[in-house]
Amino acid sequence: MSAGRPYNSITPAWRSKPCLKVCAYKLYCHLSETEATKSECARMTGLSRTTVIKWWNTVDWGYGDFAKFDEMFYSQALKYSFATTDAEGVMHITYDENPQYTIEDVAEECGLTLEKARLLEAASFFDAPAFFDPLSRNIDDIRTRHANQHIPMITGALRSYRGNGNPFYYNLALNFWNFVQGRYAYAMGGVGNGEMFRQPYSQTLSMNTNVMSDYHRNIHPNPDINETCCAYNLAKLTKDLNCYDPDNAALMDYYERVLYNQIVGSVHPTRYGVCYQYAVGMNATKPFGNETPQSTCCGGTGAENHVKYQEAAYFVDDETLWVALYLPTEAYWREKGIRLTQSCEWPAQKTTITFDGNAEFTLKLRVPYWATEGFEVRLNGKLSTFNKTSHYLEIPHRQWRTGDVVEVVMPFTKHIFFNPDKMDLAATGENETRTPFTPQWVGTLMYGPLVMASPDIHSWQEAEFSLSANLKEVKPLYNASSKRARNLQMQDGTGGPLYALTLGGKTFQPDYYQTDHSTHYLRLQVGQGAKGKEQGARGGEKQELAQLM
Repeated sequence: MSAGRPYNSITPAWRSKPCLKVCAYKLYCHLSETEATKSECARMTGLSRTTVIKWWNTVDWGYGDFAKFDEMFYSQALKYSFATTDAEGVMHITYDENPQYTIEDVAEECGLTLEKARLLEAASFFDAPAFFDPLSRNIDDIRTRHANQHIPMITGALRSYRGNGNPFYYNLALNFWNFVQGRYAYAMGGVGNGEMFRQPYSQTLSMNTNVMSDYHRNIHPNPDINETCCAYNLAKLTKDLNCYDPDNAALMDYYERVLYNQIVGSVHPTRYGVCYQYAVGMNATKPFGNETPQSTCCGGTGAENHVKYQEAAYFVDDETLWVALYLPTEAYWREKGIRLTQSCEWPAQKTTITFDGNAEFTLKLRVPYWATEGFEVRLNGKLSTFNKTSHYLEIPHRQWRTGDVVEVVMPFTKHIFFNPDKMDLAATGENETRTPFTPQWVGTLMYGPLVMASPDIHSWQEAEFSLSANLKEVKPLYNASSKRARNLQMQDGTGGPLYALTLGGKTFQPDYYQTDHSTHYLRLQVGQGAKGKEQGARGGEKQELAQLM
């Protein structure tokens, strides 16, 4: 293949849907351990037998003649899911940006060394050099690309690394993730505008100038910008990266932020409905829909998202267990024969982990970036001081026994998550698409991992605030034990407190619970030292500066 040629610049004659359908059928047969036949391929794909015969010998999905094709074929083949069948057994090949299986997955299940090697080599034929090569050299080639077409390509690249050990794939995946954090992500963890990555460091401009037209060709501000499938796939990528660097708490800090905000916030709190695009910005209303998974791609992942909150709570190697998320969960470590149960409210400011079984191992507890005051750990009731390594607190290798209890206290702190660019333009009303403003930093008020949004702010004039460096103007509206909090817990339905803050007479609640007319970003003047900006920059400028250094 020609490594330097853009993978989307040509349309060779053989790049046709029949070819890809035959390819997908053969892969479907392998996955389902079904014998592949030309007549069955014709029936399931709806292709004529003549067409199937034409492509049958050309397409060997496992290895075969893949080497003859250039990168255009492989990039297009990625757009087709592994086949699904309806009640009549007819196969449907559909565009799928959220694949559940890859050739790398098949390779992992293959017990034959030669066949596994061939599968991994076949997977490499699907590389996109024009996208992968710059990323492998830490060059940002993300801008203006379709977001959720390319994020799954990165998760696939990381899966290739798992199979072939080539650091090229790991490096490009990690570099992509780092670029997303500071250059493209919003406070709730999502990315994109109109399904596309925009220019780096331009989240504020992209958010504030996004518009849509009505039937009368009038232009209106449109805050629906972050595709939920992007959050789904970025969470998947983050979880996979954490398997290789579990001591790097920045990975699970981000995972927590995107899970607790955009993913949890993408399902309606009182009825079933999930978001395709997510609402971000000024006076934003979430566009709930997708009552059935068939509505959009985010209808499918939107249904899946909310049954696997716990999947990245724990990680293990031979002798260490990492507690990465503080959620009410239960896990069984089969190799050690030990069960642990985590009991807490959600969102949690304290949690209790109990053990059932006897085993020796090291326990590591994530210290969230926002837990800057009052974080403590008790082992069997005794306040302990343990080693803290890269934002994980380590309880050294010991014999764990049934009845052991670890208590973690992590009070939420107030901080600001700033966008990397200042605000000087905004669409403010009907046919008012570029209203000028005095340049000013904009940021999101955070409480622990939670994006706090206000239903009381409906214009940028109402979103102007001056804050002290310690954010003393931001106050809790009530404490979790108050009668009002208990009432709101019942409304929330999670069993945990629905936190609220006040600032300048405006009320802020977690964005995951907001549905209509919420404002996420504020124009902020923060006092000398800009403590808020320093704390909020973990996912923004601070990480970007660290990367550049």
